[in-house]
Amino acid sequence: TLPHEPSIEGEASPDVVRAPDGTWVVTYQSFVHDVDGGEAKLYYRTTSDFRTYSAPHPLGHDLHPASTDRMIDGAVAWTPAGLLLGYKVGVQDRTQAFEIARSPSGSLDGPWAPVGRPDISVFGDTIENYQFVSLQGSWRLLATSNQFDRPFLFTLAGNAHDPTSWLHWSPGRQLPIP
Repeated sequence: TLPHEPSIEGEASPDVVRAPDGTWVVTYQSFVHDVDGGEAKLYYRTTSDFRTYSAPHPLGHDLHPASTDRMIDGAVAWTPAGLLLGYKVGVQDRTQAFEIARSPSGSLDGPWAPVGRPDISVFGDTIENYQFVSLQGSWRLLATSNQFDRPFLFTLAGNAHDPTSWLHWSPGRQLPIP
């Protein structure tokens, strides 16, 4: 259980990954209490034991800094191309997109540089709820369709060492859920 942080409205859409130093990183989205009418932004906390957690830290806010810029569904991965952040940007019920950014420093605190928008479309729309997974020597992306919330598994189509290759994925395979 992630303890609630009073400086933000709540914690939603979590992703949990292990950092190279062995600590765990929990990413999530929330609203900042001091921004009236602002959109959701990304945050992260770290833990080594799932009992005590760091204070919340902003994640990628320099990518879309306006209070009206919505960033949700964050997922990070330490990859051969460096530390990557996948997230959904855009306002609900309007155009939304999956974007990838890279931290050239390798730090979760950035600075973050945009890589671009991956060439993924499911049911004519973007995807959400990301998880990057290294599996059987390949990088995979587990995500749900933005429409109908169906789970899909994609395989990185390019060179994992090249940040721009992370914009190119297999067409994806829907996972059957009994």
